[in-house]
Amino acid sequence: MTSKILLSCCVLCVCISQANTQFNKNMYTNMNISFTKELERRQEGRRNCWSPPSELSAEDVIKARSGQQMDLENEPVLRIPVRFIDIHTGSPTSMTQINNQIIVMNRAFSGYYNSEAVNTRMEFVLSEIEAIRSNTNSQGECNPFDSKFNQFQKSVVKDISTVLNIILCRRPLYLGWVLYLPNAGYGRTNPPRAETSHELAVIIDKETMPGGTIGGFNYGYTAVHETGHFFGLYHTFMKHSGFSDGCFPGDLVADTPSEKSDSSSCTSKNTCPDNSPYDAGTDPIHNFMDYSPDSCMHSFTEGQAIRMRQVIAEYKPTGYKAWSDNENNERISVTSTTKTTT
Repeated sequence: MTSKILLSCCVLCVCISQANTQFNKNMYTNMNISFTKELERRQEGRRNCWSPPSELSAEDVIKARSGQQMDLENEPVLRIPVRFIDIHTGSPTSMTQINNQIIVMNRAFSGYYNSEAVNTRMEFVLSEIEAIRSNTNSQGECNPFDSKFNQFQKSVVKDISTVLNIILCRRPLYLGWVLYLPNAGYGRTNPPRAETSHELAVIIDKETMPGGTIGGFNYGYTAVHETGHFFGLYHTFMKHSGFSDGCFPGDLVADTPSEKSDSSSCTSKNTCPDNSPYDAGTDPIHNFMDYSPDSCMHSFTEGQAIRMRQVIAEYKPTGYKAWSDNENNERISVTSTTKTTT
């Protein structure tokens, strides 16, 4: 395995939907976030994620940029089991919709949607569905700012070091989030989360799954975007404290053009001047790690594929070993359980 990426950052991806009208204004006030700005973005039907500031040194940037060398064709296919935790109030998510979500993830990570997209050589296999009937309508279980959330997440997430856990919620405000990147704590004051940490699970609004009810965001690409975070990818427009240039260093991937602000449409734009090798090109509005509507998204880059593998090898070594054992993963079978919370 080639050089490692040792970075420090935390991403809490809180994505806004246009589906409902109920808000908890206090959660934004307490976090010193402009509720008015968030409300405007939601009313416009745009994605939005909140990210605590990262702390990167110039050495970190150089290490990340120079470390992106790998022959993907000679890398083993990583076959990742996926476990869905379906929070519902009486009607579980259909098996058809879950299977379609797996299909979308496999197509997105294989480069199926565009001729210029890269095959990451990562595949996803449905391994388990746990349907949990909630008498609280998911308000506590799926709210990252609710006191019940950490306790609930800890109780339902299983085998996170070797299984991608995706929690399906129906929230009025969020499309999806990942509390921590695998290589990320809060700046340099908090160490990376262990590969066994329940805080690494992916959470999405189930209405973003294929055929869901959230217009513009119902192709299943929210799960693709959040899974990118699960494997260590930043947003293409990532900002870092200590760097005054909004264009640099961005997502720390050399082949994604720099982007000063997120995309909210399919309109081509160039928010960064072409004054360095990393700024060249128009904004990557078709990249799964931008904020474009699902209809615009279609690809990961080679650099992103390499970064994901480097992060997995360094921060998810148990997963890397298990996911590389394709003979064993061929024997994965689907199990289903149900329970009720109060």
